[in-house]
Amino acid sequence: MPPNRRLLGGITPPVLSQGQMTAFFVALCLLVLANLIWLDISLNNIDDLGIAAAAVNDKNNILLQLQKSKINTPPSKRDTSRGYDIVIFVHHDDMDVLIDWGLQSFQDNLVDFDSDGIIYAIGTTPAVEKLQAVQKSNAGSPSVWSRLYPINENIYPFSSSDIKNVVSNKPTWNFQQLLKMYAHRALTARGYEVRRHFLVIDADTVLVNPLMMQEQSEKVVDGGRWFYCIASYSSGAFKNDCDIGPPLVNEALGPQFQRSFPHYGEQKFSAICHHMLFDGVFLGDMLDHIERKFNQKPWISLGTLKRSNLSEYELYLAWLMKNHRESVAARPVPYVNWGRTDKDSLHIAKTFGVKYVTNHDDYSRSNICCVNSQWPSESAIFKALASPRCPTCSTNKVEAITHIDCNVLGIDGCNDANSTDAGDYMIFKEK
Repeated sequence: MPPNRRLLGGITPPVLSQGQMTAFFVALCLLVLANLIWLDISLNNIDDLGIAAAAVNDKNNILLQLQKSKINTPPSKRDTSRGYDIVIFVHHDDMDVLIDWGLQSFQDNLVDFDSDGIIYAIGTTPAVEKLQAVQKSNAGSPSVWSRLYPINENIYPFSSSDIKNVVSNKPTWNFQQLLKMYAHRALTARGYEVRRHFLVIDADTVLVNPLMMQEQSEKVVDGGRWFYCIASYSSGAFKNDCDIGPPLVNEALGPQFQRSFPHYGEQKFSAICHHMLFDGVFLGDMLDHIERKFNQKPWISLGTLKRSNLSEYELYLAWLMKNHRESVAARPVPYVNWGRTDKDSLHIAKTFGVKYVTNHDDYSRSNICCVNSQWPSESAIFKALASPRCPTCSTNKVEAITHIDCNVLGIDGCNDANSTDAGDYMIFKEK
C-alpha cells in the first residue's frame, strides 16, 4: 500500500467504491440543504419563534439566540392540566428581594404548589445571567433553585420599544403587563410544557404566611375554584388602582363588559394585589377576543391604548367574571406595602397575620401601609420602628374596613364561603 494512504498510528482508511462516494456526496448535499431550509424558516418566522426583531441585528446573532433558547428546558411529560406553575418577571436592577427572600418564601408558603411545579423567571439578559450564576452556586443542594428556570424575555414577539401607550406614557410598566399576559403563549410556543394554570407574583413580594391558590374540593377531581385577591378603596387599595378598571375594560374588551367588581355604594374595588392566578386557556380566549375586536395582534392594541391605563390583573379578572365566574373564588388577602424587606420586618408582618410583604423601592424604610388589614399602634412589637402602626394605604374619608364579603361586594349570585385552610372567600353562581 502506498505510504501516502497510511494515517498516523498505522491506520489504513477504507477504500470507497464509486457508488459509495456518490451516495456520500448526495447525503452531504441533502444535509446542507436541510440546514439552509431550517435557517430560512427560522429567519422568516422570528415572531412565531418569539424573538423580537428589534433585539437582533444579523443572522449570526439570530442563530445564537435560537441556540440559547433551548437552554434550561424543564422536564417534559408532566401533567400540565393539574396544579400550577409560577412565572416571575425580573429586571437586573431589582432582584435582591427575590434572591434573598422571595423565591424561598414561595416554596415555603404556597401550600398547594406541588413538587412538580416549576418556577419560570423571565427577564433581561443581565437578570437571567445573574440568576444562573446564583443557581450554579447552589447546584447540588435540595433547594428552590433546582426548580427555577431563568428565561430571556426575548422569547416574546415584542420588545419594550414597541409599547407606546399615549395615556400612561410608561412603556416599561406596560411592557411588564404584556409580558404577563403573553407568558403562556410565549413559553408554549417555544416548547416549554407550562401548566394550564400559572401564578404570576411580583418579584418584590415575599410570602410570610401560608397561602393557598385553589379551593380544596372532594367533589371535583381536579380541585375546586381558583382564588383571586380583591381589595377596596376602604380596605386599603390605592385610588389609582381602583379607578383603572372601567375605562380599561371598556376600551380593551368592549362596552358589553364591566370591570371585575363594579363600584357598589361608596365602595370601589381593585384586583391589583401583586399576584394573579391565570388560566392559560381562558387567557388565550381573551387575547383572541381582543385580536378580533381590533383586527390586529393583541399586544399591539394593548400596547397602544388611547383612553386608559393597562392592568393585566383588572383586565383578566373582568374577563373571568363575565365568562367564567363560576371558576372564581374571591378573597380579601391581607398584605402590607413597605419600604423595607429584612428579617425583622418579615417577622413583624408574619406576627400580625398578613400573607405577604411587597417591597417598594420608592418608599422610605419607615413608610408602611396595609391592605385588607390594619395593625394597632399600641402593640409593643412596634416600639423599635419609626412608624408605630400600619394604616390602610388609601387616604379616604370612607370608614376603613378590613374585610370584604358579599354584603360589601353587592353582586347578584354571590355567596359567602369558608374553609379552615383558605379562610373566608366569595363564590359566584353562573349567570
